[in-house]
Amino acid sequence: MLREWHPPGRIAFTADVRAAQAGITVRQCYVPAWQAFDSGKPVSLSAIGPDGLIRMTLPQGLHTVEIRFVEGPSAAHARLASAASLVLCLLLLIRRDRQPRLTATSFTIVGS
Repeated sequence: MLREWHPPGRIAFTADVRAAQAGITVRQCYVPAWQAFDSGKPVSLSAIGPDGLIRMTLPQGLHTVEIRFVEGPSAAHARLASAASLVLCLLLLIRRDRQPRLTATSFTIVGS
């Protein structure tokens, strides 16, 4: 039973597993930044199928599962590098607009 859905950073649901264990597939592409917890305890995740959907295995019993997208420091560094590149491009465009442009009237043609 799906309890909540809060994309893109959080997925939460309850599962009542009656068999010895059950494989659960979540329709969200897996990347290592996704972390799952069953009642606060970490749960192992993997990718399944050609679409790379999130897959987990739960043992028998009632489970309260939360899957969170937790960005690492590399994501913050990537955003910082992107922002710095954008600022640099804007500065170059502003500087380019301030430079004088040569026009056809600026030249004198001297005959030989």
